[in-house]
Amino acid sequence: MGVNPNENGSMKKIASSSPFLQTKLRKLRRMKRRYFGLSVFFNVLRSLLIALAIGLALIGISPETPIWTITVTLIALGISLYLSDWSRHPIDETSFLFSLDVANPGVSTSIYNRKGWGAPEFEKDWNTPVVNAMKEIRELERGRIRKKTRSLILPGILSGGLLVWVQPTSFIIFSDVVRAIAQKGAHITIIQGAASGQVQGQIPLSVKEMATIDVLGSNLLDVSFYAPAVDPPPSVVLKKPDDDNSIFQQFQMSSLSPPHKPVLHYHIQFTASDDVLVTIPAITQKPLAKISVQKLPVPELTLETREPLLTPWPDDKPLDLKINVVAKHPLQQLNLLISMNGHKMRESIHSIASTEMLTLETSYSLLLSKYMDTDFANIEIVAQALDRALPQPLVGYSNPIQLEVISSYGRYRRTLEMLREVKSSLDQSFAENSPTIHKENDKLASKIENEAEATPFFDALDRIQIGSIRRMVLKQIQGPDPHQFAQLRELVTEFLEEHEMLDDRDRDRDFFVAARSLSRILESEEFSKDQVKKVGARILTFLDQRSQRWELRTKNLAEPHKLKLWPQVRRDKPFHADIREITRQAETIGKDSSLSSLQRLSSTVAVYRQWIEELEALEDGEREAREQERQKNLLSAQEELQELQKRQLQVSSQLDHSTTRSQDELAKQWPVARTHQNTNIKDAKRLESQLLAVSPKSANRLGAALEAMKQTADSGNEGSFIKAESFSDLAGRLLRQANKAATQQERSRRGSRNRVTGDNYYGQAIIGGDIVIEHEYQVAPRYRQEVLDEILESGYEGEDRSVLNNFLRRILR
Repeated sequence: MGVNPNENGSMKKIASSSPFLQTKLRKLRRMKRRYFGLSVFFNVLRSLLIALAIGLALIGISPETPIWTITVTLIALGISLYLSDWSRHPIDETSFLFSLDVANPGVSTSIYNRKGWGAPEFEKDWNTPVVNAMKEIRELERGRIRKKTRSLILPGILSGGLLVWVQPTSFIIFSDVVRAIAQKGAHITIIQGAASGQVQGQIPLSVKEMATIDVLGSNLLDVSFYAPAVDPPPSVVLKKPDDDNSIFQQFQMSSLSPPHKPVLHYHIQFTASDDVLVTIPAITQKPLAKISVQKLPVPELTLETREPLLTPWPDDKPLDLKINVVAKHPLQQLNLLISMNGHKMRESIHSIASTEMLTLETSYSLLLSKYMDTDFANIEIVAQALDRALPQPLVGYSNPIQLEVISSYGRYRRTLEMLREVKSSLDQSFAENSPTIHKENDKLASKIENEAEATPFFDALDRIQIGSIRRMVLKQIQGPDPHQFAQLRELVTEFLEEHEMLDDRDRDRDFFVAARSLSRILESEEFSKDQVKKVGARILTFLDQRSQRWELRTKNLAEPHKLKLWPQVRRDKPFHADIREITRQAETIGKDSSLSSLQRLSSTVAVYRQWIEELEALEDGEREAREQERQKNLLSAQEELQELQKRQLQVSSQLDHSTTRSQDELAKQWPVARTHQNTNIKDAKRLESQLLAVSPKSANRLGAALEAMKQTADSGNEGSFIKAESFSDLAGRLLRQANKAATQQERSRRGSRNRVTGDNYYGQAIIGGDIVIEHEYQVAPRYRQEVLDEILESGYEGEDRSVLNNFLRRILR
């Protein structure tokens, strides 16, 4: 068109004065900003990948120099960012409009005609050229982004490959950086035995400079540092100064932090018996400290176990220890130091009366259950010996023994957890409409059976049920059976529901025992604030756990609004508040507050009792309602079974004496019989799925009857009326068996036991009196033991054995 833009004013003025052009330019600028943001993102990502690849390569080449590696990585990141393309390519209005004018000479309306800007023809003529120009700019920007995306491929592949190559080392480097930033690096603490001139306390360890520590021969050191959770835990390695390769001693560290934390506080206590270099491989292979030991004639001890350690170790199983002591001075005392979750306890083994004994070899059986205050614990055991040296006795320590310990109740809960895994697998197979279960469940069921044998929280009847589950799992793996699968799923579900209910109720009543313990401390003449604080803290932890269970139990209720106390218990946590107030009074006021604390404790116990009785009453009511609905469905299914029997009897009567009747006569009566048979087949299919939920055994018989019905129909259609009569009679017998099984199921449900829980102690006499907690239980043989022995020793098999097992489960227990 050849129009000079300067003839009608500046191009900027043209763009700002035209609404149509201004709208298009704003869209174009927004598009450019979006693509520029993507360009910046890919620039940064590519630089990070390049720097990561360089850093990982340096870690793999020289893992002992983390500071140098981090420095070079940061420099590489800066250079890569500097060399990236950061150009924005902004939109120049003058150039954009001029290029439009040049690129579209055939447009009749001039883009510089001020008078035509508001005319409809202007927007109509220039809309398509402007849109096409914007598309060209978009494609150009997309091409630039695609190039940047392709530039990520090589750095990404290099970084991924190098990360796999140096994964453990890079993880250690990263954790070391995190600890350095958090200023929680490794430390050695001299707990006992600092030499003259050596400051006793916490000594930081650094990769840059090796620390020198002087200790006496009788010493106790603690090494600790923060690191991400790893399995196995990190270890401390002691090496001789004159030999860099051979390991003198190695100790695996334990965690002081609660489990499931991303960063754990690891520590280990040990005694240095000789000059050693301390190395923590989780941080660096370089020695972090040199320990110089001033030799003193302290007793030398070795501590060993007489049998391999189980992981975890049952707390009710005695730990047989072997201790050897050799001393320069006569021995005075031998102890065991037991550390658990930050608490230290001592158990005396020998107080030696002889003034001439220099050596001692002894065995000791240690029962750890009395030290357990949680279901799982990491315990460290060290032997300690004191001699009769003057002017001050010398103390020697043995090597530590570290082990994980689990309580009886912890084993019980772990068994139920494994059983839940089996149930989850069964539920998954059920959802997929497949009776097949994975082979791993066989090993899991075997482990469950072994755990149940060693757990006192399961009785003989529990173990019989678990044994049945184990055998049924094995049968399903060998040959899937839909009906046996339904029975297995029902048995596992019932077992878990029963034990979770009993466990919840037993654990709820533990509060009364804990409250009794607290009241005894408050009543004591030798009032101890520390004991009140310790017991109060444990009760609060217990209440936290119960609150979580109450939350789950109320969610499973159909009508939780009927719980009058639940809103207050959930919102205000009154039991927590009362225990905290009792602890506060004991710390601030002391013995003078014991009477008011006891009164508050009695009030708390009364409200607690009211709450758990209210919750249990609603649970029992809803459970009874569900059972009544189940029985109603079972009765309805029985009525339908009877109708099926009547119709099947009609089919059999029309086919009766088929061997003596003529073929024509049977063929004439077959259409009516076939109608009844097809109706029975249709209704039996529907009833089978209904019975699977309420009576799997009855559903099994009905499934077999359904197959016989189908054979009856097929034989009759083929004119084989003799075979049809046989299959019809078989279907009738199987229907009667299904009805009988449903009747037995109804009776067994009605006779279901109601197990009594707890010892009915509700704290009415919380002040005064004693509670004796028995750890050994015996059941009077006249109630059930003799019957149990007779049944278990019987030789019944098959259905008879199933009836006896049902009798054990439903009646005796």
